[in-house]
Amino acid sequence: MKFRGTVEEARENKIMLEEELKENIVIPIRKKQIKWYNPTFMIMKAKVQSESQPYLTFEFQNNHYTYRTIPFGTKSSPIYFVKAMETIIQQVKMNIETRVINYVDDILLLHKNKENLKNMTQRVIDTFKYFRFIKNTKKSQTEPNQTAIFLRWKWNQTNSTAKMKLKKQILFLHDLYYMRRLIKSGKEITVKQTVKLIRKINYLRQQFLEASLLLHTTDHQNAQAARLKRWNTTMIMNMNAIPDIN
Repeated sequence: MKFRGTVEEARENKIMLEEELKENIVIPIRKKQIKWYNPTFMIMKAKVQSESQPYLTFEFQNNHYTYRTIPFGTKSSPIYFVKAMETIIQQVKMNIETRVINYVDDILLLHKNKENLKNMTQRVIDTFKYFRFIKNTKKSQTEPNQTAIFLRWKWNQTNSTAKMKLKKQILFLHDLYYMRRLIKSGKEITVKQTVKLIRKINYLRQQFLEASLLLHTTDHQNAQAARLKRWNTTMIMNMNAIPDIN
């Protein structure tokens, strides 16, 4: 992934990169060795296995580098963990013929054929083992089943439903209709409010095309507002989103 930033940011990153090269945290790498670009700059903590280094590369000023160490054990570890998981999940999605739904380290695999799903599940487990990720056997469900608990929801593949608790349903509908009234009335809402709504209804992508359209419309509009101003800024949601939440 090429560096994208201002001249000042490039100067700061160059200084940091030079320090990491001196400390042997980062090493140069040939372009043909690259397996995957990693979009973050990391700090030293634990050694990266040589076979994993081609998946942690980045490009800066037309030179290619990879990390010899990873930052687990520091206050920034959650950020880097998410980035590492994202990279592996994308590799999984490109190499198996099944639908993959994930939220950080929670993963749900969907396939119509039971035996194929079982084989692909093992391939996913093997992929994570290769990158030194350990599966929680107590919380994991690895045998194919038509029902599964995922992100505290009960997913039923027989009738394509995802159920939440009744109390959560009521609160969810309240938030949805409240947002609908604000949009219809043309009142200003904060970017944070739309982000909160997106997070709550994100699961609907798996069941309804209309939900994906709503989320795309809403996310696009709040991203524009956040980019031009800040997350605490107010905005008026475009009326095009209304048919999708009726």
